[in-house]
Amino acid sequence: MKRKRAALKDTTEDLGSVEKVKEANLSREVSMTVLDILCQFMDDFTEQLNEPGSVYMDRIVANVLLMLLGNNQCHSFLKALFGTLRHFIVTFQEPLFKHTTPYCGDITFELLRYCNSPSSEIRSQAAALMYLLIKTNYLAAGNFSRMKLQATIGVNSLEREGIAKASTRFEASLSAVAEFAKTDTEMPPDFSEQLTELTERLFTVLRDSIKISQFAYDPERTADLYYQVSKGYTASPDLRASWLATLSRFHSEVR
Repeated sequence: MKRKRAALKDTTEDLGSVEKVKEANLSREVSMTVLDILCQFMDDFTEQLNEPGSVYMDRIVANVLLMLLGNNQCHSFLKALFGTLRHFIVTFQEPLFKHTTPYCGDITFELLRYCNSPSSEIRSQAAALMYLLIKTNYLAAGNFSRMKLQATIGVNSLEREGIAKASTRFEASLSAVAEFAKTDTEMPPDFSEQLTELTERLFTVLRDSIKISQFAYDPERTADLYYQVSKGYTASPDLRASWLATLSRFHSEVR
């Protein structure tokens, strides 16, 4: 009787494992199908999607891409997704870097999140995409001011969510982004210098954010630290405004 029960238990566990594998495979295939349709849609309607205020870009392309990036995905699908994102960055430079849209900031946040992935392969691909995003911003606008702001906001947000807590993986990924510029002969020397400055600033933002989180139990000390950090960005109004906005939200939360 005991043997029969043990055999039945093993059989049930095996069936459960098979069902999980089936669900994972089905999820991947559905995601790949969605990605294929999205790529076809982007290729067929490139001109319309590049127009300012495109509803299809906002409600379909960007929305689906960010949804896929924000969900837990298997490595094989992530490779395909990153390839599609690479195509998106190169093809839709105006909606990303010239129009008033949140796409640049949203994608930056997701890529920074993947820069802290346990998988070295995923981290490497995410860092390469971060570099492509920065480089494309520079080529499209003559500078990458938008990426400087969004990367800083993204690192701050990651720390607040506990994703980048003094992670050596995350710091190594940021360093890799700067290294790409040093070997890119197509870009001018000042681009590499600015990118190195940006990564150093991001390290500083990460350390400042961690320091602030350590005093979460003391609202007055936390607010003072937010203000002190913002003063360090006097030469960069957009970044200082970002920290002051964070301080404002903090005041609203503790009331």
